[in-house]
Amino acid sequence: TPRGMEENEWERGVLGSNEGGVVEIFGKLEGDPGDIKGFGAELGVWEYDRFITLKKISGEILIPQPNLFVDILVNDSTNHIAKAGEDLLYEIYFKNIGDEVLENLFLTVDLDKELLDMNEVEPMGGRFQREAGSIIWSHSSFSDLRRLRPDEEQKISFWAKVKEDLPYNPEIRVLVNLGQVREEVRTKVESKTDLIQRFAGKDDPLESTGPLPLRINSPTTFTVSWKIENKNNNLEDVEISAKIPEDASLTGEMLVDGDLKYDSNTGEVTWKVGTVERGAGFTREAPKAYFQVEIIPMSSDSERELVFESRLTGVDEWIGRKTEIDSDSLTVSDLLKTFEMEDGDSRREIEFEDETEEDEDN
Repeated sequence: TPRGMEENEWERGVLGSNEGGVVEIFGKLEGDPGDIKGFGAELGVWEYDRFITLKKISGEILIPQPNLFVDILVNDSTNHIAKAGEDLLYEIYFKNIGDEVLENLFLTVDLDKELLDMNEVEPMGGRFQREAGSIIWSHSSFSDLRRLRPDEEQKISFWAKVKEDLPYNPEIRVLVNLGQVREEVRTKVESKTDLIQRFAGKDDPLESTGPLPLRINSPTTFTVSWKIENKNNNLEDVEISAKIPEDASLTGEMLVDGDLKYDSNTGEVTWKVGTVERGAGFTREAPKAYFQVEIIPMSSDSERELVFESRLTGVDEWIGRKTEIDSDSLTVSDLLKTFEMEDGDSRREIEFEDETEEDEDN
């Protein structure tokens, strides 16, 4: 800090008489205890694409022999992937790996105020400062911090809750300080994704035709609508699949963002969507698919399934992990509700002229 032009270059601009500045660099040095790491810095000015050094320094850092080992688990995992609205249990294990007794320790935790709900923190014995977003356990109030003997291990825990409304590519950062040990826990959050499967209604494309409720051996068409909402992270290789019953088939009428195919041998409908960008259905248009199905029903049971459970699969680009979302099946009862009909309603026609003429002749 402050933010540099590159990883190792900072521009101060004009430096007036008796003015100064500070650049702070935070990070981890890897090595074994006793290793010496060097560093250097130059202060100067640029003139005609040439850097002129005004002051140069160098130094060394000794990696000390640690006396504390700290291990942190989130929901019993060292690599937990969180969800929006999820409760997280942080467990901080600490062990004296030195040769001397450690006394009067302090443990502080700095929470991620942007991604964690400060109203849902349970400090479990610590002193929680909501405005600062920090929890403090002191040796005066927590007996396990008063004296830690060699090879002795203790644990301190607390609960936090992930917010529901999150930014793009969310990563929760929690900083733990115990003695001279400073550890940062990073927990990525998977995208909040929803697959909405429903019957298209009167105001949607590809209207339904035929008798409702269904009439055995009489053809009726209905339209299935799929919509994908994806909030936080890009999804790659997205595909949706579902099956329709044996007495149903696709008419070929469809409106699709992507590639939709039907296997008449298995009754499976597959929609290859590809990439679904973060914000779909929120800050940008959601991918949609409409496809028309014709059924010549062998049964008109109101609870029979017309579209079986659908499944969305894809890869969450941010967390690098496969994601699966299921949507409930659609029944005859759902179709009737779409057109505001009850199962006991008298039969009526929906734009099915041949059936209407037959009824008039009878």
